[in-house]
Parts: sequence; C-alpha cells; structure tokens
Amino acid sequence: MKLRPLTLTTLSALTLCLSQAVLAQGMGSHPGPMTFKEADLNGDGNITEQELYQARAKRMGNLSQQGYPMRMAGQAPNFGDVDLNGDGKVGPDEFAQAQQQHMQRMRGSGMGPPTGAPPAPGQNMPGQGGN
Repeated sequence: MKLRPLTLTTLSALTLCLSQAVLAQGMGSHPGPMTFKEADLNGDGNITEQELYQARAKRMGNLSQQGYPMRMAGQAPNFGDVDLNGDGKVGPDEFAQAQQQHMQRMRGSGMGPPTGAPPAPGQNMPGQGGN
C-alpha cells in the first residue's frame, strides 16, 4: 500500500516535467524575426521580391500552425522597404541595415521589442516573427 502514493507522486512529477518540455519546445520562447538564410530560398546570396514574399508566407503559416499569434504581421515591411538601393535584390548587408531601420521605427512607435534587446545584425528579417 505504501507503493501506491509513491507511484502517484512519481507519475505526477513525470507529467509535470513532460508538460514543461512540450511548452519549452513550442511556445516557451519567441522564434524571432526571419533570418537572411530563411529568406534566400535559392541560396544564391541575394533575396528577390518573390523569395521574400514566399519565405514570409511559409514562415507565417508555420508559426500560425504552432500557435504563435500574428499580431504584427501587418507591420512587416514590403520589398521596397528592404531593397534599400532599389536594384531588385537584397544582399545580407542590405538586409541587416533594413532590419535595423525597421526595428528602430517599431521601437519609436512603441511596437517593437524593448530598446535594450536589438536583434543581431544580419540575422533577422524586419517585422517577422509574429509579434
């Protein structure tokens, strides 16, 4: 009979641990904005308008299926906002610069992440991540 309370306690603890692990994998942390690599679908080192919008749609669909809210999706920049030199393609440096500009605008409007938490330059896409 002493075994039964111990078994229930063990099962309860195991259930709690598994629940925490599932939460940590799914909703425990925000995925952050899209990376340059995610948007460069053909891997040629540049992002075209078509690649940007295809990658964004795919990412938003995946995040939505995982339960992330899409509160800031309408604030995502259009291709012209990211293609700073207007040549029809976006390289890694241009991407990073556009990202920083977008994040500054978002912070200025009170819509972005805290000022002390900027994303790593060149790693993320402005306005993405389901804020």
